[in-house]
Amino acid sequence: REPVETLSGGAMRGGIRVELLVSAADPAQAAKRLEAYIEPRGARSIEAALTADPTWGGKVDDSRLLAINNIGPRKRPNATCLGADFHIHFIATIRE
Repeated sequence: REPVETLSGGAMRGGIRVELLVSAADPAQAAKRLEAYIEPRGARSIEAALTADPTWGGKVDDSRLLAINNIGPRKRPNATCLGADFHIHFIATIRE
């Protein structure tokens, strides 16, 4: 994150990477579940949820999904998963 000066005070601009994992115990089902999160629309769409509430319930002033990448198999201790990285940028007013 980095500070941003604004006319009415201060703010910070930042970015986060959210790693979404689904169990790959059943590869066909895992692909369908992951696809539902990656799709731009739908009940499980991360992008649709961010578009519907870009303030995260008032926690930030604005946010935007910039990219989804690194889609594929992931190894975790005691689990095989499919995953994707969601890169999100935000801006938030600094409140005291």
